[in-house]
Amino acid sequence: MTEDFDDDDVRYEGDRPVAVGDLRLAQPTRMATTSAGFWGLYEAGNEVLVVHPAGARRGPAAELGAWLAAIAADDGRDDAERETARSFLPFLGGDDPGVAADVPRSRVEQGPPPTYDLSDERNTP
Repeated sequence: MTEDFDDDDVRYEGDRPVAVGDLRLAQPTRMATTSAGFWGLYEAGNEVLVVHPAGARRGPAAELGAWLAAIAADDGRDDAERETARSFLPFLGGDDPGVAADVPRSRVEQGPPPTYDLSDERNTP
């Protein structure tokens, strides 16, 4: 379930948001500025927060990803807003190539590395 915040709920210092409601904001994971205003992607506990020119929206990454995908596909929106929404999507999951079962993420998953004898007759000084 997502929670929407009005523009009045977002507090700014200069041109950067510092709080949404009672939540203080740290450095954004991703940010962009369009002609309409500031866009930022923030971590909010187990959820994600997107600050946009009309306010903010907080919720699970999958739900906000669907919302941003809808913005990115909306031909009635400004091109800069569509591109900004599209640029946030990779940070919301679902694109991790390591989740494929047939693709090991590291050699550790393949088992222990081979061992070699370093002190036999060929390696003595």
